[in-house]
Amino acid sequence: MSELPWMELAGRLELANLVVNSGILQCSWDAIEKLHKTDNLYQEPSLPLSVKSDIDQQSSLTVVSFATSPFCTEEDYLQGKGELVSSEDLRRENFTHFDFLLSKSNPFFSISRHAVELFKAHYDKLCVLKSEIYDSQNARLSRDTPLIIAGHSLGGSVASLFTLWLLDSINQIPKKNVPAPMLPLCITFGSPLLGDKGFQKGILERRKWNACYLHVAGNKDPYPRHFVSIQGHQAGASTSEAVHYKPIGTFFLCSELGCACVEDPEVVSKLLKSTQSQVGNGVSRMDYYKRLVDHLKPGFLIRGNSQLGSSVTTASKALQQPLNMDIDTLINGLGKLEIEQKETLNDRGKAVEQNKKLNEVKVKMAFLEWYKKDCNMRLIGYYDSYKNRFATKDNDVTRYKKFLTNYWKATVENAERLPHNEKARIRFTWLYAGTNYRRMVEPLDIAEFYRDNAQGDYIAEKRSRHYILLEQWQREDSESSTSAGTGNEPNQPKESKKKNVANLLTEDSCFWARVEKARLSCELLRGENTSTIVKESLTEDLNQFEKYVMDQINKYAVNPEIFLTKSSFMDWWRQFQEIMGTSHNSPLVQFMRDGGPDEYKNGTFST
Repeated sequence: MSELPWMELAGRLELANLVVNSGILQCSWDAIEKLHKTDNLYQEPSLPLSVKSDIDQQSSLTVVSFATSPFCTEEDYLQGKGELVSSEDLRRENFTHFDFLLSKSNPFFSISRHAVELFKAHYDKLCVLKSEIYDSQNARLSRDTPLIIAGHSLGGSVASLFTLWLLDSINQIPKKNVPAPMLPLCITFGSPLLGDKGFQKGILERRKWNACYLHVAGNKDPYPRHFVSIQGHQAGASTSEAVHYKPIGTFFLCSELGCACVEDPEVVSKLLKSTQSQVGNGVSRMDYYKRLVDHLKPGFLIRGNSQLGSSVTTASKALQQPLNMDIDTLINGLGKLEIEQKETLNDRGKAVEQNKKLNEVKVKMAFLEWYKKDCNMRLIGYYDSYKNRFATKDNDVTRYKKFLTNYWKATVENAERLPHNEKARIRFTWLYAGTNYRRMVEPLDIAEFYRDNAQGDYIAEKRSRHYILLEQWQREDSESSTSAGTGNEPNQPKESKKKNVANLLTEDSCFWARVEKARLSCELLRGENTSTIVKESLTEDLNQFEKYVMDQINKYAVNPEIFLTKSSFMDWWRQFQEIMGTSHNSPLVQFMRDGGPDEYKNGTFST
């Protein structure tokens, strides 16, 4: 399947879950912690910092870990003022080990002086380390198990350069009847950005290399945020101009609330800048990342890019893979979306503008994810918070909602103008993204409607055509997948949903409109002027709504936020119980009475 630029928004949840559920993240951090407790230190008297490294051979993988000793303090790091050293200066110093990044289209690059000086100072020892994991005769890794290269802080910077050096040494030219070579995966924790735009471009030009980097950055850690943009001198430039540190690879932007998985470099830069105010003082960075890694367990991810479009079917299958397959799938998956996006963008004249808009879409969707999580932490769902204007962030939500709605209205309208065959092909490429937008944003439109129209009917009076079409196309695609045997059987809870129930978006984007209609029915039933015939009709409507809710619960199709005490759903439930009385019994009554909501939140409820 050829995936268009919209698919850059897809698949991140799958890949994030692979890292967390497979235990790769925990194994990497455990190796770093173990390293800090050893005396395996490469001493270099001329430098204030020295580098530690170790090889931890486990049954299913090999972890090479890096760290600095003593701990790199923020004061130590800031003394360098984010200085970059150019490829020209490195050549003058007879250090050409990264010249493979140069090309006709990329004649210059710069690397963090902190990182490259540590690499240069310990180069001989790093050569010995490389010989223990690399088969120079066959130009392949010598270990039988997948290789993880992990590092913390500036140790992560050295790990990144070591990985890059190793990637260039591996022969990746395809050969007939020969399996593709195994590539290392570099995972860093709290590491500063490594190089400039030329450095980034040199890596992106090698299609799979960018997929070999995962960076964990905590919201209270200043290091990844330092010098995201600084003033300096660009190598090869005639005048002093702005030099920006540019991210590479995929980032896990983490806090105690969860983790957003983001790959787009411009989005990463913007999010790092926008979260600078959250940075804490006096944080023990080792203890901090240990807590974050412990928090990153199944069901605790915020879906970042992937929230805009991820195939649950693919993700659930991937999570069933053994650990070694997880790493291989992870690297291939990280690279696939980028490769296919580049190939398609080369054929599109409006690629630059398209990417710019996609970046804005991702930033705004990421904000809505954090907003949703924050509302849940305050024990009120984002629907009710936005409806009642409980948070100052609600004003920002209105702006972001407007931008996203305009974007998707235009996208749907453009698809509608295409010939049938082309329309089907184009819309398939962004249907997951559009579906997740609809499930995230339409509840906000419903909240806005009922804020001012308590007696209204959103579905009949206000629902936008682009939501209707997105839902129709998603249903057609689901039916097509099921009939072809590639989808999930209807009404069957997916194990992946149970594991990640806290991150679910309620599948019926009109769920809250149905709740509001049910609340109105309760009010009318209590009305003294309501006729017997109307009351019978309203009672039947409520019984049907009750069955609908239980069906959604059985399918794990609703987010557990509906059970929060202050939610509109729980308000309806209390009214409904009073009206129906204690004699009324139903599957939903039994579910609510017997602790079903708690089981549902924990992913342990089953029919």
